[in-house]
Amino acid sequence: MGPFGREATQAEAELGDVVQLGDNAGDFYHTLLVTGRRGEELLLSAHSNDVYNRPLSAYDAPIARVLHIEGVRFNVENSCFQGLYEGERLPLS
Repeated sequence: MGPFGREATQAEAELGDVVQLGDNAGDFYHTLLVTGRRGEELLLSAHSNDVYNRPLSAYDAPIARVLHIEGVRFNVENSCFQGLYEGERLPLS
């Protein structure tokens, strides 16, 4: 359940993708959202410290990885929206 994605390059990053900051041991300790670009630079936002559109280069982290969100998995039993989830139209009543 929940979102799924793949590791991507900074050039591949899109709005809403995730950037995780890590230490030299490869442990990731902070997660931010891609909310813009300034040229080739990613702009990131996070709830901690209420950061909005801060450049990735402003962070002092040895490792930064981009996770491109490709979709979301969920299961809602007996949902009236099942056809919509599967790319079909809603049933007419």
